[in-house]
Parts: sequence; structure tokens; C-alpha cells
Amino acid sequence: MTVLCIGAHPDDEISAGGTLAKHSQAGDRVVVITMTRGGMGHRTMDPADLVKLREKEAHEAAKTLGVELRLLDYVDGAVPTRQDVAYTLAAHIREIKPDVVLTHSDETFHPDHRATHRMAIDAVFAASLPLLDLQGLPSYNVPRVLLFADDLYRRHDVYVDIRDTIDMKIEAASRHASQYEDWLVDGGCAIDSGWDAVGYRDAFRMEGHIFGGHCGIEYAEAFDDLQPRGPIALPKLAI
Repeated sequence: MTVLCIGAHPDDEISAGGTLAKHSQAGDRVVVITMTRGGMGHRTMDPADLVKLREKEAHEAAKTLGVELRLLDYVDGAVPTRQDVAYTLAAHIREIKPDVVLTHSDETFHPDHRATHRMAIDAVFAASLPLLDLQGLPSYNVPRVLLFADDLYRRHDVYVDIRDTIDMKIEAASRHASQYEDWLVDGGCAIDSGWDAVGYRDAFRMEGHIFGGHCGIEYAEAFDDLQPRGPIALPKLAI
């Protein structure tokens, strides 16, 4: 199995960190594509220096999770929504041939996350078009697209048991120290809150507990289907 995670920034893969680690441990191929290199996530550091730091952190986190990392060069805070961006992602999709794509929900408040959601979905569509020439790569249909759950309390379509990988998720988050031990603790941007009151280690355990509570396990990550599977008629009731 091959899993592709498309995030806006270095550290966004942590939203699915336990799931990614679980698949890498199982011997599956896991690829993380990051749209930006994170040059805006600090209060005082020069953006060029911050990009170098975050690239290093991203590679360390990827190693912790056991995933391949591809860093793109779009501007942090201004991920574009253009056809050429979707086509760039579509070429990666055709090359990687993922069985499932994980990406941001369109319910998120962050403009880069929403833009990445739109570009990832457009790329999945573009990758499937047989007559669209993308670097000579053959067309490819992604079987399933799952979106990071953006609401802790409502029910979601898919839950992944991460009891065995919650510690790897937290360890990978710790590799993004410029974010989880600095930027977010110091208030982050306008939509970030709560990290100064609850450290990220406890926050991820609390989140995992809440999602796990939806499905009766200790820790889980949650996702929504881009195209939810419709109801089925059973031949008879099953338990």
C-alpha cells in the first residue's frame, strides 16, 4: 500500500502522524509532500534562516515517522490556487500512485490549509485525465481521499487506531521545535490558541483520547472521506 500526505507546512503531517507511522511500520510506502518550507512561522527570526531550520526539522520528523519527504517551494502564507500548482501535484500523484491521499479539510480557518485542500483535490482530478500530458506520466485514479478531521467533537468517517504509534507522533512533533516549543507556545498566528495553556504532548494525547472515545479505543486519529461511501443494503442484519 502507498499513502500520500499533502500538507501546507512542515509539521502539518503531524495531523496524521500516528497513521503515517503505523503504515511505515507495516512496510507501506508513505510520502509526505509539503507545499511550503514555513518561512512565516516565527516572531523574530529572518525568514531565510527560519526556512533552513524548518527544512532540517522536517527531515528529522520524517525520519522519526519513517516517511519520504518532498518539500515544495510555494510561499508560506500565500499558497496559490492556480492550475499549474494543481498540475505540479498531479505529476507527483501520477509518479507515486498512492492508494490513499491524506490532506487538509476545507473546514480549516488557515488560508494555506484551505488552498492546499483545493490544490490537492484539483490534482487528484487532473492526475486522472488520460489526455492531460504531465511529464509523460500515465494517468492515475486515486482510489480514496481522506481529509484531516478539523472538529474534535462531531463524528467522522474514518478512525485509525494509533495506540501503538501515539508516542512516535509526539516524538515527530518534538522535531518541529520551532513550532511546538516556540511559535505556537508564544501565540502563533491569529487562529492558533491553547498551546500555551496545554503543552503539545498533552494536547495530542487529549485529542487522541477524544477521537478514540468516538470509536471505543484509547487513542485514534480521525478523517473524513472526500466522497463518503453511501449506505448499503445488507442481506440481513449482522452483529
